[in-house]
Amino acid sequence: MGLQLVIGGSGSGKSYYMYKQLIDQAIACPQEKFIVIVPEQYTMETQKNIVAMHPAHGVMNIDILSFARLGFRVFEELGVSNGRVLMDTGKRMVIRKVLEAKRQELSVFTGSVRKAGFSGELKSMLSELLQYNISLDQLETCIGSLPDGSVLKAKLKDLWVVYQGFKNYIQDHYLTAEEILVRLCPYIGDSKQIRESRIYLDNFNGLTPAQYMVMEELLKYSRNVQMTLTIDPEADPYSIKNNHELFYLTKDTLYRLEKLCQKIHCDRLPDIFIGGEKGRFKRCPDLAYLEKNIYRPRAKIYGEKPNHLFLYTAQDLAAETRHIARHIRRLVRDKGYRYRDMGVICADVSGYRHIVERAFSMMDIPCFIDMKRSILDNSFVECLRALLDMFCSGFSYEGVFCYLRCGFSEVPADDIDLLENYAVAFGLRGAKAWQETWMKRPDTFDEGMMLAVNQAREKAFENVWPVYEVFRDKETTVADRTDALKQWIAHEKIGEKLQEYAERFEEKGDLSMAGEYRQVLDAVMDLLDKMGNILGDEIISVREYAQILEAGLNEEKIGLIPPGIDQVTVGDIQRTRLGRVKVLFFIGVNEGIVPAPAKDGGILSDRDKEVLASMNVELAPTARQNSFYEQFYIYAALSRASDRLYLSFTQMDGEGKALRPSSLIRRIKNIFPKLETVDSHEDSSWESWVDHEKDGFFRLADGFGNIKTEVPKDEWKELFSWFSRSKNYGDDVKKMLDAAFYSYICRPLSQAAVRALYGSTLENSVTTLENYAACAYAHFLQYGLGLAPRQEHKIRTPDLGIILHQALEMFASALKERGYTWKDVPEPVREELGESCAVEAARFFNHTALLENRRSQYQIRRLVRYVLRTTWAIKQQLGRGDFLPDAFELRFDSDALEGLTDIFIGSDGVMKLKGTIDRIDLCFAGDNVYVKIVDYKSGNDKFDIVQLYEGLSLQLVVYMNAARAMEEKRYPGKKIIPAGILYYNIDDPMADYNDFSDLEGEELKEAVEESLLQKLKSNGLINSSPEVIRRFDKEFTKDSPVIPVSYTSSGALSKRSSVATSRQFDELGRYVEKKVKQLGRDILDGKIDINPYMRGDKNACAFCLFQSVCQFDQGIDGFSYRRFNDMSAGEAWEAIHRWNEERKEADDHGCTVDKGTD
Repeated sequence: MGLQLVIGGSGSGKSYYMYKQLIDQAIACPQEKFIVIVPEQYTMETQKNIVAMHPAHGVMNIDILSFARLGFRVFEELGVSNGRVLMDTGKRMVIRKVLEAKRQELSVFTGSVRKAGFSGELKSMLSELLQYNISLDQLETCIGSLPDGSVLKAKLKDLWVVYQGFKNYIQDHYLTAEEILVRLCPYIGDSKQIRESRIYLDNFNGLTPAQYMVMEELLKYSRNVQMTLTIDPEADPYSIKNNHELFYLTKDTLYRLEKLCQKIHCDRLPDIFIGGEKGRFKRCPDLAYLEKNIYRPRAKIYGEKPNHLFLYTAQDLAAETRHIARHIRRLVRDKGYRYRDMGVICADVSGYRHIVERAFSMMDIPCFIDMKRSILDNSFVECLRALLDMFCSGFSYEGVFCYLRCGFSEVPADDIDLLENYAVAFGLRGAKAWQETWMKRPDTFDEGMMLAVNQAREKAFENVWPVYEVFRDKETTVADRTDALKQWIAHEKIGEKLQEYAERFEEKGDLSMAGEYRQVLDAVMDLLDKMGNILGDEIISVREYAQILEAGLNEEKIGLIPPGIDQVTVGDIQRTRLGRVKVLFFIGVNEGIVPAPAKDGGILSDRDKEVLASMNVELAPTARQNSFYEQFYIYAALSRASDRLYLSFTQMDGEGKALRPSSLIRRIKNIFPKLETVDSHEDSSWESWVDHEKDGFFRLADGFGNIKTEVPKDEWKELFSWFSRSKNYGDDVKKMLDAAFYSYICRPLSQAAVRALYGSTLENSVTTLENYAACAYAHFLQYGLGLAPRQEHKIRTPDLGIILHQALEMFASALKERGYTWKDVPEPVREELGESCAVEAARFFNHTALLENRRSQYQIRRLVRYVLRTTWAIKQQLGRGDFLPDAFELRFDSDALEGLTDIFIGSDGVMKLKGTIDRIDLCFAGDNVYVKIVDYKSGNDKFDIVQLYEGLSLQLVVYMNAARAMEEKRYPGKKIIPAGILYYNIDDPMADYNDFSDLEGEELKEAVEESLLQKLKSNGLINSSPEVIRRFDKEFTKDSPVIPVSYTSSGALSKRSSVATSRQFDELGRYVEKKVKQLGRDILDGKIDINPYMRGDKNACAFCLFQSVCQFDQGIDGFSYRRFNDMSAGEAWEAIHRWNEERKEADDHGCTVDKGTD
């Protein structure tokens, strides 16, 4: 027996030397056995290398194994039962069971037992203890050595309790993966194949304590052991100076092996030192220089420009990967490389995975992402999670439709859309809602759709209800629930469906996804078996079951075998199996990514591990140690390429945040000062444009974006010419050309279409006309085509406004029934009626959504507060004047007014206005009847004469015209005078206590009420007659808290007052009547321009429901906002007067004037 080390720097040829010697000996001694031990991820790559080097192109009497596979080989030889291997998922389940059983014995861990992720942290900690062969006795010794009150001592006590419970539970039943090597050691001496074999170890930088134990037995019983170690011979391999030197990890391994040989009296054969002269970099002096100087204490400068080392920068990850893909294509095309000759490494494979796959797929580059895939993103796993989420959430909307949309329910997508529309319309929740036949019909459903939606409901859940019945039983065990899930998998024919998905991916050439879909069912079934075996008799809640399964699914990873031979391998810095690559692309070399940032220490901190190390208890490296080891892994990664090394970094991340180049880039540039950083955008030469069809087409499309502002380059014109003639791309080029020169041209509807949509009689509310004035196309979509958002079972802000209106109408009726007026109703009665009316209005509105959850109950309370505050404010406002409410929620239309509000348009067009006036107040004074219109607003609407002029705020004036017509009919012989048009903004404001800190008692109460009245003051337009103003508010002298009127110190109306004379009110009425007529004429003329208005920072698109339909974009010719002039109120009055005069003059002369409103 003996140990011989093959020592050399990275790329020096150590592995080649060992394999060559091994193959020669295997050929010379065919009766002998040779075992090569490598890390698990290198077994296939090593086998491929040995087969390629062997003259017979086979492994013959050579076995390539990992440590774990060696263990299973020995167990099989000796007939040793190794039990079932407990992997990470099973460990978490056992740990959870132990935590529940031992909870009373824990101290530090007690509060974290049921926290999400804690069992995962404990699993990692126990795996570490097992991997480093830490026994319970060792932990107990450490606990005894620590002082009382120490946090570490308390943590170790809890850890000992869990560790002991874990060991006791798995004893005689399971074997963890970490314990395989410990279990192997006693049997190595009895193994004939070990005794007759020569052992070779390659690609190890360090060993765990358990692996050192196996090494000890191999050194004792095998014929000899040879091992490679990556140490530069010039770095004094037998001397360790400090733990931050580059080769500390491998030097420490050498030191430990030396100690081990001394312990067992094993021969130390002369070590073999491999120089780099004939190694990987014999044709690339710059790469050899990099290997000799990177991370060295006194790195020397390379005086020449490197020819095999390249540095690139890109704007973002996508640009970086596209640039790499183009380079790979060019190397294959121009330099004769194969795809298998190239590799890509990065620190964050998961972050780059989809970007690399997309870029390489576009360039038709076969690639293999060397990483274990989480199964959480798999559609079947998502379906399983959604099934349990349905049970946990009481068949919530999210759970149900996540389940249905996964594609395993055999319900067509159109039927799922129907189910979703129905569920959203009625807010379906609970299993019962999905079990019963649906009878209620949404507004948009007909009989055929109701039949179809019920059939889809039955089909979607026919295999779910048996599982649900098992899960809803609180006494059901984990085993029973697991069996129910297995039956669901069988009944839904999941295996067949996954096979179909795999075949589809194969047809598309996505072999990785095909492999994932072929493996995922086995992984899930194995997990369910573990749950049934480990937790079988336990009775837990459905939510706990779902959490355990979720944790298990999170642990499950699928390792894929490379699906092809000639492909680019993409992997990480440490574990990827690149093999012998000629060209290496090291991407994402940015600060905070390379080197990788230190990770959280977990249950035991780095300081805890240092204390334990002083007690001779070795655990995984600390974050500080890992940062030193990271340098070694980067050094090894940089040394993998034999011909070319490309480094690249990005200027921003996926979220647009700026990134800096890594410190590694600065180190390399210090060694190679003549190394140039090339911007990938500037490197986009003509040659790269035609590297591949798809990339060329991408460039062509990119050029269309600037075709109107820049003269195209000749190269782009050539691309355009080529793709235009292409059978595959010609149609797409035509579409892009049309899009690039698209210009919006509005064409009116034909009269036939107008009549079909509207008829000759328009029945419009004022809001409809205001919407048309805001944007004609949005009006056409909503009122012409009838587009509307789908019916939803929830309260929107407009719904609250309707309920508030209803509550106030009911309050007014209740007052009348009780014999009170708004002015004399007692406060207790007002509050009682206000609350009851608010609740009743919500119920009358038939919105059970208001009563379903706490948020909705809060909305009810909020509604009550608004009603109480509004009724209080109305009482106060009316109490200060002579007006009394005459009507609430008064609906008017052509029939009610006997055609008084009908507007005739052209020869045969008629517009019949209709609407609902929230409140009409009247005041009688002799022969005069003063009319006040009040419109309740749940928002923050303000009366704006400019908006009225533009047609955006016609409501109050139309209501006043209608009210005057009705009152003239009611009171013939009386003079009907417009007193005011007002918005009352429904709100429940708060008074600032600091404003009244010096007041108390009744004085404080009066001041607060006055402040609230000011905040709730109505806004609008008041008749400027002093008589009318006194009828509104008899008490104010300077600034009214009721109406938007104030006086100056001289007693004149201030400029802040919003007033108009009776003549101006009449002029407003005439203007609005003609404006309405003009809007009606435009509608019947078929004008549907996409012409949203803009005034200041407000525009019609801000809250439009149809932006996705019209696709309004100012960047497209023909699209622009209809910008309103920024005029003052005085200028608006002048424009209204001028507009009226022009129409009057035209009417007097019998001609038509159409000058718009400008």
